[in-house]
Amino acid sequence: MKVGFVVTHPPHESMGSIVRVKEFSRHLSKFGHQVHILSPFKFKQNWGKNVFFHKIKTIPRGSISTEKMYSFLRKILNVPLFARNIILRERILNRIINSLSKAILEFLNNSHLELDLIQGEQEIAAAALINLESILSCPVIVDLHNIWPEELIVAGIIGRESKQYKILVDIERRIIESAGAIVCVSSYMRDYIAERYGADKNKTFIVEPGGTSRRVKPANRKKPPKAIYAGLVARREHVDLFIESIPYVLAKIRDAEFYITNKGEYLRKIKILARKLNTNPKFFWIPEEEKFFEFLSNFFVGVLPSTNDIPRKMGTPVKLFDYLSVGVPVVANDIGTWTEIIRKERVGILTNDDPKEFADAITFFLHNPEESFKTGEQGINLIKTKYNWEFSTKKLISFYKKYL
Repeated sequence: MKVGFVVTHPPHESMGSIVRVKEFSRHLSKFGHQVHILSPFKFKQNWGKNVFFHKIKTIPRGSISTEKMYSFLRKILNVPLFARNIILRERILNRIINSLSKAILEFLNNSHLELDLIQGEQEIAAAALINLESILSCPVIVDLHNIWPEELIVAGIIGRESKQYKILVDIERRIIESAGAIVCVSSYMRDYIAERYGADKNKTFIVEPGGTSRRVKPANRKKPPKAIYAGLVARREHVDLFIESIPYVLAKIRDAEFYITNKGEYLRKIKILARKLNTNPKFFWIPEEEKFFEFLSNFFVGVLPSTNDIPRKMGTPVKLFDYLSVGVPVVANDIGTWTEIIRKERVGILTNDDPKEFADAITFFLHNPEESFKTGEQGINLIKTKYNWEFSTKKLISFYKKYL
């Protein structure tokens, strides 16, 4: 089987989104299938011997690079006034989508690449493929990681009654109504798009994220005791809850150390809050995958704070499985949906959205390394037996076969 993925994020941005495509690609390759990544961006990664990367041209030669354009647009998108009046205009969005459609078609025609199916990752890629559905000789699959208009509401970029919200909802509806089939990340998302957009559940399939087995048992962690937040610092990640809990932890464990990823559009605000509360978390960034997971394995606990809203309920954060894969127990505030994994599988502690309660849960693992180890073992076993990318990819392949 030859599978195409259309990806509209650079390889080092939007970590959760890229990890999903990477792991599907790796495991499809492992199972003997051929994967072709079509993207406006350069991918230099090695995802498997049967995974091929193709840079498609969405910007005329000699213009600004697509990487610089992406960075510029991301900055604009994070400023509500600019986002609403520049990017989120119907004419601009259609121009972006149509440009991508043209680039995909041009590449497929020139390369004579015959795919068995092609999958659009997230809304822009999905909308571009929907434009081509009547022309392409293979089924179009849509992989929804979240629901874009809901994400922008929570980020404070648009309002629910705004014209921009209506434009985005119209794009979302066109994708859902026109797609040959839809892959989504959770039962919550499937129910949401069925209720909100009338998605046919018979053509909607759930493929949850997972992890990769990385250790036989947790590492022997050395003092001082350390807690980590290992995801992007975005508004919806609610990292301020972690920052506000640190003084309560330090009141009981004076030598405790705290680490936070040094990447994300909300990073500046988090650093300001940390200074204001006189906490001293260490900010880090380790791009190399093996070094990152080796580093992660040394922590007594991983934190997973989250806002309690529609987008956050949609999909399980990949970093949950990152923690579990190296035997690090998890502390999260309870928002339902995916947090039930933590409770049900006994791989951490859930709290209310309260800094002191959050701190007490962190303190429990920092103060009791034997409990950290024991709970970490549960996490490693869970990745091996239930939540891993190999199982998820097998489900995806089963889904594909229904449409070939």
